[in-house]
Amino acid sequence: MVEKPSGRSLGGTIANEAQSMNSTVPQSIHRYRQNALQRLTRLPRSLGDRLAHRLPVQTFSSLTLLVAATVSLLASCNAATAGQYNAILTIGDKAPQWENLEGVDGKRHSWGDIAGAKSVVVAFTCNSCPYARDVEDRLIELTKEFPESEMRLVAINVNVVKDDSLDAMKQRAQEKAFPYPYLHDPSQKIAKDYGAIKTPEFYVLDSSGKVVYMGALDDSPDGKSVTKRYVADAIRAAISGTNPETTETVPIGCRVRYTAARGGR
Repeated sequence: MVEKPSGRSLGGTIANEAQSMNSTVPQSIHRYRQNALQRLTRLPRSLGDRLAHRLPVQTFSSLTLLVAATVSLLASCNAATAGQYNAILTIGDKAPQWENLEGVDGKRHSWGDIAGAKSVVVAFTCNSCPYARDVEDRLIELTKEFPESEMRLVAINVNVVKDDSLDAMKQRAQEKAFPYPYLHDPSQKIAKDYGAIKTPEFYVLDSSGKVVYMGALDDSPDGKSVTKRYVADAIRAAISGTNPETTETVPIGCRVRYTAARGGR
């Protein structure tokens, strides 16, 4: 039975119980559970005190165990649908598809435009981030390395600040002569569907549209000391129908500028 808290917050009590339920868990689950436990420990101590004085011992004990079990269960469910560094997708998931996004070429683009390619690279990028600008020349070279029948690259910008407007994107695309579609999604939905948090951030898909790699382009953000070409290696693996040696890396770049949801009255 769980004792009523004495000098410890209700959140801390629940967190300790959840921690003790399973001290050895997979790393992917552990990461999400720890986030939940950290939030629990910040619950006001006064809340636990009020409940402890008003509820019978047995009721308080049952409540604490119930919440602790829920925390562990939710963390496990979350981890089961997310990758090591991505809160939404995991390797092998079917990639989200986009529809009717406007490109710098003045046309509307959809998933169907790239159907048939043996591999697809989805690059979340922008104009305003120096890390994103640093990969532009490497992306241009990547399109030269693989024919369109084997690899299609699509760049998507979801930022809605002035420097990342469609007009600014058109200017940048003209300056650099991008040989790939550069699309804008002001709704930001497609980036959220992919779980993208950085610009640049890359997803390599196989011919069936499943994710085989997600993360950084390579192991050198500025491109000056590349020793591992994660995206290129994943493309070759997807083309050959195998799995890349590295399937996930931490994306390095600027945070995607998601707009805050505005609540109504």
